[in-house]
Formats: sequence, structure tokens, C-alpha cells
Amino acid sequence: MQNALDSLITALESGGVSAGLAFLNARVAHRYTAVIQLQSDVLRPLWFHDKRGQALPPGLQAVPFEDSFCQFALADAGFATTDAMQETRLDGHKHQCAMTSYVGIPLIHNDGTLFGTLCHMDFASCDIPADEFEFLKRVARVLPKYISIELQANPPIGHLP
Repeated sequence: MQNALDSLITALESGGVSAGLAFLNARVAHRYTAVIQLQSDVLRPLWFHDKRGQALPPGLQAVPFEDSFCQFALADAGFATTDAMQETRLDGHKHQCAMTSYVGIPLIHNDGTLFGTLCHMDFASCDIPADEFEFLKRVARVLPKYISIELQANPPIGHLP
């Protein structure tokens, strides 16, 4: 796991958060990997990687907190489902039928404030091995440093100060 973390850090240092997300996305079956910022009561992807190289789907550009799967990741220090339709915690959830697979880990700044989530998502059912979920928890402790550096140097389009 340490070798993977070292490789991630190399990607982050050479190519920024986008390169880090590409590295993380290559490790899983999920189509999308994103860093999502909680801005007031809305979640917005600031960095987004799609295995197919397509633009961010309109339905993922801004999601109210109460309509997000991220709320579960933030409440429980991580959340994963391979099939939202079978996940009883999501019964009646607005996006239960829209996004099938989701893995999310909270991102906390070094000063202890909440930034948002690191997540993998897919419209198809995708499993994430337990060791990869644990790896994401380790990544979530390293990634905020690079997010802060990049936000200070070059805020992504749509970033609200």
C-alpha cells in the first residue's frame, strides 16, 4: 500500500490533483473519480476524471447536500455501495435510481475544517475491494495538502472563495 501511496504522491507532485485522480481512477472499475467540495449546502466537483474522457454530466455539476450520496460519506467517515437500488439506507433517496455505485471518503483540511469528499462513482455496479477502500482513507489524509496548493495557485472554474 505504501508503494501505491508513493506513486500517488509522485502523480500529485508532477501533475497536480487531476493527475492524482487519474491515478486513483486507474485502480478501480468505477468510471468517475472526483474531488467534490461542499460549498454551503451544495456539493460541486472541483476536479473530475472520467475513464472515457467525457465532460462532467450535467446532473453531477451541483448537487444539493440532502440529495447527495456524499452526505453518508461525511456522516460515517466513508460510505460505499455497489448497487444503490439494493442499499436500504438509500431507500427513497432522490438519486437512488441514477447512480448505481458510489464510494466516498471525507476530505478534511489540515486545520480540521471539512472540505468535501473524494469519491468514485459509476452508473454500473462496481465493487471496491476492502483494501482499496482503506487505501482511499489514507489518500484522504494526503490529498488536502495538494488541493490547498492547487486552489491557491489556480482555482478551478466554478470555485467559490
